[in-house]
Amino acid sequence: MVLLCLYAQEDEQVAAQFEPHLALLQRQDVISGFRLQAIQEAAKDNVDLNFIRKEVDVLVILLSTSFLASDFGRPYLLSTLFQLNYYHTLLLLPILVHPCNFGQTPLQKLPIYPK
Repeated sequence: MVLLCLYAQEDEQVAAQFEPHLALLQRQDVISGFRLQAIQEAAKDNVDLNFIRKEVDVLVILLSTSFLASDFGRPYLLSTLFQLNYYHTLLLLPILVHPCNFGQTPLQKLPIYPK
């Protein structure tokens, strides 16, 4: 199982704290590999949707206001991910790292962790 973790550049410290947990899961053979990727300004050019479609089993989103404000938070990218999640080809797992208003986004339809 391959895991990709996307986060806003402003949340780099949170991602750095998350990485050892992923390394432990990999050592325990829960996941076969992982990658952390910061969302840049031009996220539509920065995120490889073909890679996500073909290689990624679990997509973790470190959810914050900065993430929602990025281009990645726009409907054309999120709708593709929701479609993959709906057809069970990708598990979409949002983790709330800073309080933010995600209630008006498609993410409101998913369980947000921690509860």
